Amino acid sequence: MYTFEHLSAIIQASDDQLKDALKEMGAFQIDGNWRVLEFDYECRALSFLLNLIDEQSWPYNTIPMDETLNILGELLPPVILQHIIDQYSTWCVSSNLSQTHRSLIEDKVCRFMAVGLLRPCDKFNLTDFKTAWQGSVPEGMTTNLKQLDGTVLVDQSSHPQTICYFNEQDLPDDIIDRFQYLFQVRSKWTLNEIQPFLEKLSTDKLNVNNLLAKYTRATNVDGVRFYCSKHSTK
Repeated sequence: MYTFEHLSAIIQASDDQLKDALKEMGAFQIDGNWRVLEFDYECRALSFLLNLIDEQSWPYNTIPMDETLNILGELLPPVILQHIIDQYSTWCVSSNLSQTHRSLIEDKVCRFMAVGLLRPCDKFNLTDFKTAWQGSVPEGMTTNLKQLDGTVLVDQSSHPQTICYFNEQDLPDDIIDRFQYLFQVRSKWTLNEIQPFLEKLSTDKLNVNNLLAKYTRATNVDGVRFYCSKHSTK
């Protein structure tokens, strides 16, 4: 368990960078210490919220907080419940509801539900996945593969096409190691395929295109540009 001060002392990053990283990880504080929920527990906690919305026939973008806290407060510790609410919803924009109702964040909920479907599987038939994924999210939400940038790999060359879990956060932080790993997984990538796995390592001076120019070799196949390892002989 670490306080922010402990983390700041052992991690080479500015306070703002550290705060951003903690937020991206979905970390939260309990008694001053930063924690991250285990995936299965977070899935269970979020399911309580989604099931309640479904049972009460509430629109996902107009969730009454008093009722939600009263009902789910019997199922989850207050700090966990508040974290789930903060993580996956925001206050309604409408002025007359802005202090009493919250709206689920569509992209976050859709992304989490997709990960829940994909994590237990090696690969998933893409068509079947899309159907199951859409059926797993609250009524009114629309799933889109763009929501999963940096989280999945889609194999469009296989028959049928497949999708698998592939999280950018699990990749090496070192840029050379990351490229080596990516090219072990797939020998060639299009820009749209590889970009989500490089964006967080890019800088103002070295954007994704610059990184690709420096560390990869570009080839054209049937009019499509692919990026390969510079050391590949293929």
